[in-house]
Amino acid sequence: MKKIMLIDDEPDVLEILKEFLEFLQFKVSIFEHPNEALQQFLSEHYDIIITDINLPEIDGFELIKKFRQIDTTIPIIVISGYIDEVKKEQILNIGANGYLEKPFNLKQLQSTIENIYSGEESCKTQIA
Repeated sequence: MKKIMLIDDEPDVLEILKEFLEFLQFKVSIFEHPNEALQQFLSEHYDIIITDINLPEIDGFELIKKFRQIDTTIPIIVISGYIDEVKKEQILNIGANGYLEKPFNLKQLQSTIENIYSGEESCKTQIA
């Protein structure tokens, strides 16, 4: 069973996404605080990271950079509220594999994950 690390500071979002991802047969670990997620990442293997950009303590940009210093291969999907074109480009340039703009359809998330694991994502994917 593939393991997903899910990071968002909104408990309701975490619960909805966790339920959906577990329905898809993933093991999901949820984190409201990015520093806790980073510490857990150092001690446990995850197959994919899904993170918001607007987070307490450190923002998602810095968090992604830290993840990339540790592992350059793990797929990272960003979920966030309105993202302008400059931020979209920055998100991809720092190492995210894709993004979804909130609110998004859960099927979009499923498709993004399926694309990553089916090998269809040979380059960075953008989903708006």
